[in-house]
Amino acid sequence: DFTSHLPWDDDSVDLLVSHHALQMVTYVKLRSTLAEWYRIVKPGGRIRISVPNTLAAFNAWLSADAGWFPIVDEAETSLDGKLCAYLTWYSEARTVFTFGWLQELLREAGFVNVVGAYWPGASSPHLATAERIPGETELDTRIEESIYIVGDKP
Repeated sequence: DFTSHLPWDDDSVDLLVSHHALQMVTYVKLRSTLAEWYRIVKPGGRIRISVPNTLAAFNAWLSADAGWFPIVDEAETSLDGKLCAYLTWYSEARTVFTFGWLQELLREAGFVNVVGAYWPGASSPHLATAERIPGETELDTRIEESIYIVGDKP
């Protein structure tokens, strides 16, 4: 359970990476979860989060781009079905995010320099170049359908 007290000391983690997990946290527990993550990141350390891109999903739906969704036809054949399965991730996801709201939540938790994570070839309109640290992008997948955001602990 990564939403409650984690087994690491305060200020002990150089890099905390959450890849397509934060959307599984209920709205009610979001702020306390991010506060817990902030607690364990070292001053000068970084958090890197990826979540499904809600607005990109809606844009794909509005433009009738069924191929954008990583939902196989065996699960959902209609565009509407693919959108709903994506947003709920087959009933697993509990919260949806936009870049702006995730940025707001990270700043509220105390992180600074909160920007979209950059990688070559990405098409998100919210990207800004962020200096990478070793190992930071090794787990990056689902790039075109994700929001990637980083923040530093002062």
